[in-house]
Amino acid sequence: MIVVAGSITLHPERLSEAFERAAVVADATRSEAGCISYTFFRHLERDDAFFVFEEWEAREHLDAHLAAPHTAAFSAFLGEAMAAPPKLRVYEVARAGSL
Repeated sequence: MIVVAGSITLHPERLSEAFERAAVVADATRSEAGCISYTFFRHLERDDAFFVFEEWEAREHLDAHLAAPHTAAFSAFLGEAMAAPPKLRVYEVARAGSL
């Protein structure tokens, strides 16, 4: 399994639009092959950021997602709306289970 997690800091005047666009890209992404979960959360400690959490069955599914038109459009928007470079990490998970 592949996990992507991290935060994206936005210009305050772009926050509302960013959350609207995130909801659209999330809906499109959740129907992609290999997508286990794909979610954006408001950052609890910062008003100018959101947290990203994604789970994918395999790296090739994440790579296909990154090449999808809706992802490219969202990435282009984020390029203009981000106040700082994103802090995203990709994890290769050997095993996952419930606590």
